[in-house]
Amino acid sequence: MKLTREQLGKMMDADKTFGVLDFIGFDGEKMDNKDSSKVENYRYGVGSEEHGGALVVYLPASVAKKTFAYDTQVKLVNPTIQVFATASYNDSEVITTIFADDMVPANQSAAPATPKSDKKE
Repeated sequence: MKLTREQLGKMMDADKTFGVLDFIGFDGEKMDNKDSSKVENYRYGVGSEEHGGALVVYLPASVAKKTFAYDTQVKLVNPTIQVFATASYNDSEVITTIFADDMVPANQSAAPATPKSDKKE
C-alpha cells in the first residue's frame, strides 16, 4: 500500500508520536540531486520526549532558517514520516525520515492565522 503525504499526516497525531520536542539546532542542508547549487531542505535536530533521544527533521528551503535558542520547545507544522527499508544478504534496516512544513515555538499556534473578513452578511 502506498500512502500519500496528506494521508500520512491525517493518520499521525504529532503530539502522541513525538511528545514534547526541544530544539537542538541546525544540522545542515540537503542539496537538490539535479542541481547541487540548490538547497532542497534544511535539516534540524530536535530532542523528543517520547523517543528519548534526538530526531532529525527536514524543513523545505522555502521556509526561513530557524534560529531558536537551544532547548526551546517547538511544534512541527504538518509533519509527515517517510519510511523505507533496505535489505542485504543477512541484514535489513528500516529508515524513517521526518518532514514538516515548518517548525514554530510550542507556545505559538502551529496553524497559520486565517485573515478575518470585513464583509458584513
